[in-house]
Amino acid sequence: MATYYGKTHVSAKSMYDDSDEDDYTVPIPEGLTEYFEPSRPVTNEQIIAWETKGIEPYPGYADEFNEWDKAWEMVNRAQAEADGNPYLVLPTAHPQPDFDADGRPADFDDPEIVVDPDSGLAKLYVDEDVETEDEDTED
Repeated sequence: MATYYGKTHVSAKSMYDDSDEDDYTVPIPEGLTEYFEPSRPVTNEQIIAWETKGIEPYPGYADEFNEWDKAWEMVNRAQAEADGNPYLVLPTAHPQPDFDADGRPADFDDPEIVVDPDSGLAKLYVDEDVETEDEDTED
């Protein structure tokens, strides 16, 4: 037997209506649009070429897009900070090369993953001709 739970008011919400979501409490810079708007007209084919091959529709397009993207990144970081969820930003590591006894940068023969172009299979390749320091060698 079915249970009666009473009447409930249901309101439909379009998946495109996000008015209740993503409310920013931090100030958004004036002129920062929700979607990127280039300074010159571009076609859909140019947009697809930009997104798939990195071909700029016109010189300076990448700079405009990066500035717009950085501005939104700063707004989102400020909003995360205001919400109590700051981003974890780690310092950039600059690895320094190891040097051999002669003062030249050491070249390590680490294992590599090699993809066979005919079969598409990936294999682990280790150069067995190279002797390492921990191997016993006979004189």
